[in-house]
Amino acid sequence: MAQEPDFSQEGLKGYRVRPLHFAGESVEVYQEDEMAVLVQVTTSAMAAEATLKEENVPEWLWGIGMDYLKQGQPEERKRLVITVQDVTDGEVNKAYDNLLRDFEAPFS
Repeated sequence: MAQEPDFSQEGLKGYRVRPLHFAGESVEVYQEDEMAVLVQVTTSAMAAEATLKEENVPEWLWGIGMDYLKQGQPEERKRLVITVQDVTDGEVNKAYDNLLRDFEAPFS
């Protein structure tokens, strides 16, 4: 990606993105110019969870992406989608494996 990252840590770079076919916030996490994980939260989850404010959601998603990658390097890019039932008091309440979704359409 040519733009400056919104987040950077431990050799990883994070970018806020606005996918065409997704209602919510998204952050792509790259490792060595390859997307490792796309982390998304739906607008319904943001509306239902008082701790998820528009201004702090991108950093929250970045942290989830970093945590997911620390648990093990995926062999291919992954997509984590967090919905209203997946968040309690600002914390993901499910294992990351239960949040994995396919890439259904072009995402940026």
